[in-house]
Amino acid sequence: MSTRKTDTKGSTLPAPPNVKPKTDTQWKALLTPEQYASLRGRKIEKPYHYLTMPPPKVAQFNSATIAAGDYACMGCNTALFPVKAKNPKRTEYMSFPSGYKGALKITVIVESFQTLALCCGCEGFIGVVSLSDETGEEICNANSTSLVWKAASSTTRPVAVGFTVDLSGPQNLDEPQTEKLKDVDEDSTTDEDEGKLPPIEEDED
Repeated sequence: MSTRKTDTKGSTLPAPPNVKPKTDTQWKALLTPEQYASLRGRKIEKPYHYLTMPPPKVAQFNSATIAAGDYACMGCNTALFPVKAKNPKRTEYMSFPSGYKGALKITVIVESFQTLALCCGCEGFIGVVSLSDETGEEICNANSTSLVWKAASSTTRPVAVGFTVDLSGPQNLDEPQTEKLKDVDEDSTTDEDEGKLPPIEEDED
């Protein structure tokens, strides 16, 4: 499996043949500032953000009102989770104990001890994998900003429980990463290099 090449100005991110790579400028034109901050800037939204979104999204992210379809990547429409996989309880983030097999690239940032879930189609940041306080099992706490609801399933992938780290993923696991997650609502500067995937940003106290 190929690995990420050194980022240079004007470079694009590697992607499967069915997803056309985009430059950073193209992503900014395609996404809203909030979506860009989440998918490309790796910003974590504030707890319960998915419950405060305007209609119809707030209903689409509520398991009590939506029982079918998929949650797909906002950046490339790759189906990531079946709706029925979402934890139905009111949790801080949309949490999933399972997703479509191979739909997420799970990679570890060694310096910050974080396990990230990236879309397999465009390498957009979806969320963070952690152990559930309730069950002790692996769950993906997803940014609702990175997701879009699709009424009909668009994948034939099986559903797999748990999330396996992809040691050949887009991150260099030995690359120093000292910054941590930052709320999507905070002001920040974006990376000026075309196609460059920035490191996780740190909360400022």
